[in-house]
Amino acid sequence: VTQSTPVAPTGGSMTVSGLEDVPYAFKLSDFPFNDGADGNNLATITIRSTPLAGGLFLGNNPTPLSIGATIGRLDLATQQFRYEPLENATGTLNTNFRFQIRDDGDTSQGGANLDPTEHTATVNLAAVSDALTKARVAGEQRMARVTGGLKIPGF
Repeated sequence: VTQSTPVAPTGGSMTVSGLEDVPYAFKLSDFPFNDGADGNNLATITIRSTPLAGGLFLGNNPTPLSIGATIGRLDLATQQFRYEPLENATGTLNTNFRFQIRDDGDTSQGGANLDPTEHTATVNLAAVSDALTKARVAGEQRMARVTGGLKIPGF
């Protein structure tokens, strides 16, 4: 019986949709993955470039990830890997980063488990209404005059 040599998986570029001012937690299913007949699983993604606007984070660590950081399957499956946008940013301008995928296949017999192609992930941020409006603030000021409490400067 001859065993075939494992071949590299193939990934793909993708776009996910998020909301302005809200971190986007990536899911395992966000990252296109195909390992053909090998049947291996996605094991890691490796960051090859970072977004120009916003940052990539893992778990509760407040330090942004840098180029070369590796995110494991469990972190993707439990949505520990996230993109945090700049305040009031919308659309896709500068929200993308590049990555490579690796599968969990055995390479001891000379096969490959790293997709040689870098792919692009883009986060499309939808605009949302800001919670504080002048009308609401004006209403709170009227309430403050009645109760003698809240004062909001500038309105």
